[in-house]
Amino acid sequence: MQKSSIVAISIILLISSIQCAYQIIDKEIFYNEQKSVKKGITYYNEVIDNLKQILKYYVYIDLFKNPPQPSFDNDYHPKIDSFTILEQIRSNLSENTNYYDFFRSIRKFIDSYRDAHMSYGLRGFNFKYIFLCPLKLTTSKNENGDKYMIGDIAFNNQDYFFNGTEVFKIIEANKNIPIKKINGKSPFEFMQNFGGDFFNLKNKQATYAFKTHQYMTAYAIYFPFDEDEIGFEVEYENGISFHTEYAIAETVNNENNLNTQKNLFYFYDDKELDKEFMNYMKNYIDNNNGYMKSLNELLYDFEKFKGIMNQNNLMNKLKFNPNNMLTESESANMKWDYEYISGGTPSFQCRVDNEFLLNVIHMPTFDFKNVTLIRDLIKDCVKLFDENDYKIVVILNFNGGGIELVAQTLVECIQPYIASRFYSTFLQGEYLDKYYSINDNFSDFSIVETCEVPDKKYLLEKSMLIDYGQNVTINVTLPLRRFGQYRKEFNAFKESLKNKRKPNDILIFTDGYSASSASLFTKSLQNVGGAIVVGYNGNPVSDYIFDSSQHFSSVYNSASLKQLDEELDTKMKNTGIYFSQICRTSNFFDYEEPKVPEEFNVKEVDEVADIYEIYHEENNYNLFMQKAKEIFEKYETKCSSKNSRLTKLDSTCSFENDRYAHGGHPCNEEGEWETTKCIKVYCDKGYFLNYRDNKCVKDPCISTEDPSDKSDENSIGTKIKINKIIIFVISLVLLS
Repeated sequence: MQKSSIVAISIILLISSIQCAYQIIDKEIFYNEQKSVKKGITYYNEVIDNLKQILKYYVYIDLFKNPPQPSFDNDYHPKIDSFTILEQIRSNLSENTNYYDFFRSIRKFIDSYRDAHMSYGLRGFNFKYIFLCPLKLTTSKNENGDKYMIGDIAFNNQDYFFNGTEVFKIIEANKNIPIKKINGKSPFEFMQNFGGDFFNLKNKQATYAFKTHQYMTAYAIYFPFDEDEIGFEVEYENGISFHTEYAIAETVNNENNLNTQKNLFYFYDDKELDKEFMNYMKNYIDNNNGYMKSLNELLYDFEKFKGIMNQNNLMNKLKFNPNNMLTESESANMKWDYEYISGGTPSFQCRVDNEFLLNVIHMPTFDFKNVTLIRDLIKDCVKLFDENDYKIVVILNFNGGGIELVAQTLVECIQPYIASRFYSTFLQGEYLDKYYSINDNFSDFSIVETCEVPDKKYLLEKSMLIDYGQNVTINVTLPLRRFGQYRKEFNAFKESLKNKRKPNDILIFTDGYSASSASLFTKSLQNVGGAIVVGYNGNPVSDYIFDSSQHFSSVYNSASLKQLDEELDTKMKNTGIYFSQICRTSNFFDYEEPKVPEEFNVKEVDEVADIYEIYHEENNYNLFMQKAKEIFEKYETKCSSKNSRLTKLDSTCSFENDRYAHGGHPCNEEGEWETTKCIKVYCDKGYFLNYRDNKCVKDPCISTEDPSDKSDENSIGTKIKINKIIIFVISLVLLS
């Protein structure tokens, strides 16, 4: 099973959500300490050599020399000659180069890819150093709809900040006054460019959303600011201004994180128990490679959880029943019909909203240890929706991805008409031989023509050469279909549904940041016109293209490196490098167009909602529902021409040359459904729409000879054809 998740950002979001105690460090002491550390030229050269070795496993290492660009911007994706840049860094090294400056140069290099699937760290740089911003910024708008920012006090302790007493008085007195400039830029430009060259993403709207989540607590491992980069100058529209600096803080050691998580489980406040629990959790982390996910799985297996806790003599000291944690909503104001709680917060929620007459799914992640359980919850949720005729709203909220099969399951369950096909390729070479040996179960992949699982011989011998120009060519396997073996399962579930939603009955809210498997979910629907995709929480004053999601790739982490290259793994550990990067697969939807991986494709959202904050159930749930109702109402008669495959299904659309096809009305350039025109949208079960030939072709993953297929009534088109036959027979009887 392939897993797709954003490693680096997921860690940031996790630690950002933890309320830590800060110990403020004097600026001069911090920088003197950091810049006094010198590892020596030999060490730095080892790091660079090891980076060059591990980058050979990066699927886009050659493609970045001349990446495919979207039609609207020839410089959208940066051109990067990785090894040349690393050699330039090497040429500037000396015995006097300090560790902090060296780390900054490597960090900038890694971040130049704008690929959050790639994370990087060195020993000595960990999560304990944070730059704290004194100002909490909020976007507002005036009567004319013009957007502006206001600021409030971000932290309660004024002693954290330079000139803190005066600064806090000014912030408090002007908290409703629009901010004119921050560090000489408009507040929106400041936010867009926060961190400079550090941690930017491919899409600028996603970068903006991410920076709004990080600017108040910028971890030094991701934003290693220099001394001249921490000044903070604010000017209000009324002429008032103040100057301060980011505070430099050190969190309590790693046990603080465990303390915070301990509180989620409601232990009695007992110092001996604290110590006992700490030792237990440390061992648990060591043994389970990440406690948050593993513990969630244990909670679902309550007997297993009790067994482990009893071994440590902790079970009888718990104040709560973990089963309750899984079924009861955190919010006292809202009932969710199904919930999956992880680490004390919802990872999946769905409800039938009888006030707004909407079916709602909140999906902040696709990362679940118990895949079978969450897939069953998704199906149960959609079955619940099937009992009404409400439209469906899905909210993605800083969704960093996770398990691809979970994302594909949600796609198939909420959109029963249109099946999006999903393909992958692998780079040819020595790597593929090793990768196949490690991942001997390729059951998620199938040969396009036969739906058979490929063997090693097929992978190594079947290839194609893709030319990207400027002497950049890449040799890859023939495209392999993903999840073909699940087709029967998906179709069987769809056949059980009564109220199947049309594309303009489904709305996806995405902040643009949502990525990886979340990108698979969003773009699977978008690619076939299966839903209305709505962007939110972007830059409110920019005209940047709002890409629906990003980082459409699979990853492997450092645990896999030992299997791929044990010698390199040893070197990485010795030099203290931690590196997670994209596994050597490219993913895309159109089988006929494998040249451009989805990683480099830009798919603009259909609508941009004027919501400039993250989704939070207690603060703005109603705002999201009201906006969804507005857009659904609009799409009854109007539409967006940004996605040519988004149609309004119509059972009267028929195609004499393609009896398996069903159609709908496209959106014209004026933003209206073109009711005099029909285009093909989807096909009967057992067939899929080949976009190149615009024809329904047989799907080898579904047998059309099964007895169950002969009585198939899973589409509105099929029902109409059957009704026509019945009417014809009745007419013959009457005539006779």
